[in-house]
Amino acid sequence: MELRKFIATTIREYLNEQNTINKNNIIYHFVDEKKLINILSKNELKPRWKHYIENIDRMVIGTSLTWDLNHNTVKNMEYPIRLIFDRHKLEQDYNSFLINSNRVHLQTMAQLKPNLYDPTAYQYEDETPNELFVEGLIKPLDKYIIDIELLKSVSQETENVIINFNRWKK
Repeated sequence: MELRKFIATTIREYLNEQNTINKNNIIYHFVDEKKLINILSKNELKPRWKHYIENIDRMVIGTSLTWDLNHNTVKNMEYPIRLIFDRHKLEQDYNSFLINSNRVHLQTMAQLKPNLYDPTAYQYEDETPNELFVEGLIKPLDKYIIDIELLKSVSQETENVIINFNRWKK
């Protein structure tokens, strides 16, 4: 009986550990239908943001990804499609930076528009990272996407693009 209990406990601990590893390996990017069709059709995610990255003291053009399932873009359904990425693969293949989006935004704006933004405002923001900022164009995208989740219904065209992407990915 003790052996069974030991095995069950060991298996449960192993599965919990694997689940934690998998959660830490996942990161999200939220998009709308138009962007999704463009992204999947080209099999690439173009960089959209220019951020000042403090620890390397330069501007970086890239893409923000988050581990927050309740990101603001989800709450208001502005971007109701969740792209799920393999974080470790992205970090292996690309320059990436853990950032606090509010802090980085204030630093960036102070660099780009010094007459409009207080260059010290960022110092009052939390340093705790809430995003992974990936430098450059992410391509081929199918190497990094684990799954696509629809948070509301989409058009037939969008469904077809997702189906074709998933076939191509295999």
